[in-house]
Amino acid sequence: MPADPAPDVFDLVRTILTEQFKVDPAAISAGASLSDLALDSLSAVELVDILEERTSVPFETEKASLSLTVGEIAAHIADSLAAAGPA
Repeated sequence: MPADPAPDVFDLVRTILTEQFKVDPAAISAGASLSDLALDSLSAVELVDILEERTSVPFETEKASLSLTVGEIAAHIADSLAAAGPA
């Protein structure tokens, strides 16, 4: 199981979901899937594109699944940034 994502990474994902996709902040939790947040497959790909642009962390397009949770997305970013080491 991946480590808990850094709070700032989780907050980044939450901010994008609320600002870009108009998701209710109260609905966003680490266990909420993109499907739970009423995103469709096109929105999932768009979310991944935005996150790649903001963090420089690549995602495999086929992994932009509606079953992904907010926590899994944030953990992927946090783990990738940690593995890359200091900038």
